[in-house]
Amino acid sequence: MKKINYTILVMAITLLSSTFTFGQVRDSLTMGPGYGNDIFYSLENGEVASVDRTNWDIAFYTKNFSAGIVTNDGAGVELYAYPNGDTNSWATVDTSGISSWERLYNSTEIWEDGSFNQNSTGHPNYGWCWYNSTNHHLYGVELFVIRISDTVYKKLWIREKKTIDNIFIFTYANIDGSKQEDVKLEVEPYLTKNFVYYSLANNGALDREPEGKSWDILFTKWVDQVDDGEGGFSPYNVTGVNSNVNIGANEFYPAVPGFDDWSSMPFDSAKNKIGYDWKDFDFTEGWVVKDSNVYFVQNYEGDVYKLSFDWWDGAGSGDFALDKQLVSGVSVNEFANDNIDFQVFPNPATSHFTIRSSNDLDAETNVIIYDQTGRTVFNKVASSVELEGGLQMNDLNLTKGLYIITLTGNKYSGSQKLLVK
Repeated sequence: MKKINYTILVMAITLLSSTFTFGQVRDSLTMGPGYGNDIFYSLENGEVASVDRTNWDIAFYTKNFSAGIVTNDGAGVELYAYPNGDTNSWATVDTSGISSWERLYNSTEIWEDGSFNQNSTGHPNYGWCWYNSTNHHLYGVELFVIRISDTVYKKLWIREKKTIDNIFIFTYANIDGSKQEDVKLEVEPYLTKNFVYYSLANNGALDREPEGKSWDILFTKWVDQVDDGEGGFSPYNVTGVNSNVNIGANEFYPAVPGFDDWSSMPFDSAKNKIGYDWKDFDFTEGWVVKDSNVYFVQNYEGDVYKLSFDWWDGAGSGDFALDKQLVSGVSVNEFANDNIDFQVFPNPATSHFTIRSSNDLDAETNVIIYDQTGRTVFNKVASSVELEGGLQMNDLNLTKGLYIITLTGNKYSGSQKLLVK
């Protein structure tokens, strides 16, 4: 974590409005036949990692105060909430009538909002679990049936998350109860990643993701909501680009050659902002990339890159090429030298979230929330008792976007980003 300097924050925002022009770079990449690999990509440094996209089934968001659990829907994993009983029905789970059950999907916009969370009714219910305000643990209240291949179904119960220790406890088995596995998954070793992944087929955790802030965009497959041609949208498997957590992007189409006015549109941190529809399939020519489609992406350092796609070869090879150009650079880090830690949960949030710190705090701590322009939108002096127990933030009427929360005392300060959806 890093310490925020308020003068530097304003300077950084000012610097972001200055445009610099650097040489355009073309990069050729491959996801492999059938798009078999995920490519984690840094706009500054190029490909960071290429990993097997199909070797996991579920993944757990690594922040302590998070209930986020996702499925590998791009690889065909399907998740269903068991409709015929609560957790007391574990022994009698079956798949009768599953064709009529509602399938659960990951959010197309927010990484943390996984398929396991889709039946959430809002705090303290997060879909698969309820939040306990006494010990901050999450307790599983739903059973699930998960299809991990064409012929293999499992029953699955996420029993508990020990929030402070960051440990998930879950059980899964064949539908008939055979080959039951009871898992205690310690997330702590993966805190520098967004997710810790798990294979139900191979009964083990996977460390398959590079350091969380080492990459900006991910070339992958996922299920998105696609225009059905009849005025609506349907879930469909697509291949394209997801932005990393809190990485902002915007899109201009059509854009004239040389267009660099990235600041004329706000950045959107939705993970599918770049998405998949910058290319179309032509039955005569094959895959055709839109030649006047331009994206601008702001990385964690605040640098802005212009991004466009040159060609896309399709599933036969998984080969493609992109053009990138640094159009705005900042020399001042947004945060530096934080010396306390605190949690913001849930994050992303809507009208309700909690700020909590277990550090040794002063009797009074300044709590300030800034928007992306550096404007103060909330300011409060909180007691150490409030922050240690969990400072409840309700009905602040924050609009959708990215915010910076700072805690400052006499000898310490800390900062966290908050995404409001």
